[in-house]
Amino acid sequence: MTCRGVLATGVIGFASVVLVFTTADAIAGRPIFYTPALLGGALFFGVTSPSDVTIAPAPILAYTGVHLLVFLTLGAIAAGFASIASRYRHVWFLMVNLFILVLTHASGVVLTLTESLQGVVSAWLVAGATTAAAAAMAAYLLWSNPPLRRELREREYREP
Repeated sequence: MTCRGVLATGVIGFASVVLVFTTADAIAGRPIFYTPALLGGALFFGVTSPSDVTIAPAPILAYTGVHLLVFLTLGAIAAGFASIASRYRHVWFLMVNLFILVLTHASGVVLTLTESLQGVVSAWLVAGATTAAAAAMAAYLLWSNPPLRRELREREYREP
């Protein structure tokens, strides 16, 4: 996979989470940048309560920068796993499970860091955002990797 494909994978995951958080904020009637301001405030400025959130560029940009770096890393991991799975056909299932493990741990870190903010950043919201990101990245990787797509489509599953 090219560097552009790796970057695209990460940006797609990042954008998926942004979309989920933005949608959740809109549904809850909160300002559109509320969740990134909350998370940025919690990670960098000691915010421990949703009532202490200030929607300002500093926490929003701080969180967005970290969020983008994390997803660029996750995109590189996912692209690497897809590349391995397309070259070694028998390990695709292992690669999928390893990626799910990586995403689960990343979600756990977010939930641990925002434990005092569970009223706004619930486990369901993080799980939904993670699932959306994983699905979008997987769809892109399958679309951009015809040999892997063909392998998964044509694979016969036989009982041992």
